[in-house]
Amino acid sequence: MRQLTARPRRREHHRFFWAGLAVYAAAYLLLYPPTTAIVDEHAYLTQAYLFRSGHLSYDGSPVPVPHQCVDRRDQGGRVVSKYPPGTGLWLVPFTLPGWRWVFVSGLVLALTGTGLVAAVLRRLQPGSDPAWALLFLCYPTVTVFSRTVMSDLPATVAGLAGFYFLLRGGRWTMLAGTALGLSCLFRYTMVAMVPPFAAVALARKDMREQGAETRGGVPALGRLLLGLAPFGAMIIFYNVYAYGGAFSLPLSADDRFDLGFLPRNLVYYGANLLAWYPLMLLGPLAAGRANRLRLGLPAAAVVLLYGCFSYTHQTPNVAERITIGMRYLLPALPYFIIGYAAGAERIVHLVGLPRLVPRLALGLAVAAGVAAQCFHQRLLRVQAGCQAELYASLPSNATLVCDKEVSEMVNVAWGWRDCPYYGSLDPDTLPAGRPLYAAALEKPGRVHPVALALFDSLVGSYPGRTLVVYRDRPYRFRLYRLRWATEPAGAGRDAAPDQPRDDDRGE
Repeated sequence: MRQLTARPRRREHHRFFWAGLAVYAAAYLLLYPPTTAIVDEHAYLTQAYLFRSGHLSYDGSPVPVPHQCVDRRDQGGRVVSKYPPGTGLWLVPFTLPGWRWVFVSGLVLALTGTGLVAAVLRRLQPGSDPAWALLFLCYPTVTVFSRTVMSDLPATVAGLAGFYFLLRGGRWTMLAGTALGLSCLFRYTMVAMVPPFAAVALARKDMREQGAETRGGVPALGRLLLGLAPFGAMIIFYNVYAYGGAFSLPLSADDRFDLGFLPRNLVYYGANLLAWYPLMLLGPLAAGRANRLRLGLPAAAVVLLYGCFSYTHQTPNVAERITIGMRYLLPALPYFIIGYAAGAERIVHLVGLPRLVPRLALGLAVAAGVAAQCFHQRLLRVQAGCQAELYASLPSNATLVCDKEVSEMVNVAWGWRDCPYYGSLDPDTLPAGRPLYAAALEKPGRVHPVALALFDSLVGSYPGRTLVVYRDRPYRFRLYRLRWATEPAGAGRDAAPDQPRDDDRGE
């Protein structure tokens, strides 16, 4: 691929890039997330508090066991989170000033990832406008998940840092392996990046690499693996300690990898990759002959891995599918976007388009990113409102029988409440002498009739119940007090559940 040697108005290019970052950061701080809204976030946040307490597992720790945990004591393991430890460790320093600071981590990651996209683009295509990196920052999945404490973005940024160091070659190759190992500590599936990184390392033909080979020095692949080794050992140690086996993975019962899912998922992800930035799916091919494999191999590795995964986020809402449905592919997005930007830059340079044209396109992308933050903020404010009502009405010693949606509002960071799921509950096992409450939260598009029937059956079995909180817009949220603290377990509960009364429905 012909390099873009002309660098007119380079200072102007950087000004636009920094202005885009500033607009995004200002919008983020003005629309600072008020709470979390995904049950996985609560697992990561609780895990951070667990590590803060000096424990690796919940056995004997002062931190209560949240949902999304597994008990592997019968296999030589412990009671631990089902997720790798990287995200919990990453969040620990952000929790020290207070739990609300954890969202700063997302802003740091989004800005760092954008800087790395610009740096990689500059190495692959010298003279490129760094403002193209804003396409990464304003991709809906990056925008929304930068406002969470999920593992997808830290794994993506760590992997991208490794790719940048790999391109630099020489002594940086070991650091590339270290960054790749760190990304695996965030998400074990990042191991899919090891073969593509190894292939890129082997394909290097610059004189420094050849000199290392002939002088008996450590070759590029060896340096990559040496950098990877410490985190590989850390993962094996943690798995043995936590799950009872070096390669034991706590997958959910319904989750599996199978080639039979590949055709369906390739259509799903391919359509998503074509939807937001037109033709972005072909991005690596547009990066030029020398860079097609460099960008295409890491992107293809992630797509093929999750193409074989049983779960995809199915929804008729296109915006939701592009945003949430692409989170598993987030580690592949930088490589698609870098190739896409390289192709766009070549077109601008060869055709002689005025710089105003890409500036307008990138300005629209930044505006769309701000709009996505505004939309997500509205959802979080509703969640925060329900959360505030829940905590205002729920005694600290109460047991809250709830569903997954309600459990997302409970965390040790702002005050723990015992909250078993009603779907797998024997009411006779509920602790005696404690207040008993039940709650359900129904979000549009996420209403499960069978689960609600179980909830209504449970609530209906307590004739003395009281409806404490009720709201029906934009979510339907109900909180019942089923039993006072002075009543023994099972008191006030009918043998045969009746139907909810009229006042239970808020009428």
